[in-house]
Amino acid sequence: MTLLAAIASDSVLDAAFASLCKRRRDYPDHADVWEFRRNWPQQKDRIRAALPSGGYRFGLLDRIALANGEEIDLWSARDALVLKALAMVLAGHLPVSRSCTHVKGHGGAKGVVRQLMAKLSFRRGEIEEHIELTYEEPPPVQKPRRRQRKNRDKRPQGQSQGQTPSQTPNQTGTQTQR
Repeated sequence: MTLLAAIASDSVLDAAFASLCKRRRDYPDHADVWEFRRNWPQQKDRIRAALPSGGYRFGLLDRIALANGEEIDLWSARDALVLKALAMVLAGHLPVSRSCTHVKGHGGAKGVVRQLMAKLSFRRGEIEEHIELTYEEPPPVQKPRRRQRKNRDKRPQGQSQGQTPSQTPNQTGTQTQR
């Protein structure tokens, strides 16, 4: 059986359809997946006829604006189903690198952390010290000193502004006449 015939088989197309339905179950009412699901038997026949003959053509991506303002490009439901079927068949024929940690049995996130820790040259104490230095409080900022104002008043030091030279404050702070 050729790869295109394997992709167009009933079992692969049905598994890809189930995956598509699961992934797009929360899509809005106007999404093309609902029309595709309603007409699945006819769509399946068209895909099965087009794939082995090499006549299947992918459509353009649709740009969709999400509720949070982000924009994404989305395959049509029909193209997404064919891509899923293609991936399912090719997964059995292509080797998978050990560095693909998302694949079951390749270590996952914990395996990546273990690999990183093994490659780092830090010892545990150095890492903890680095973290402490990173999060310790910064030294207090010294405020700049204010320069003392020069006495711009040309009067002798015993007189304040508004006093005449004949008036000087006495010990009690009251004005006396000379």
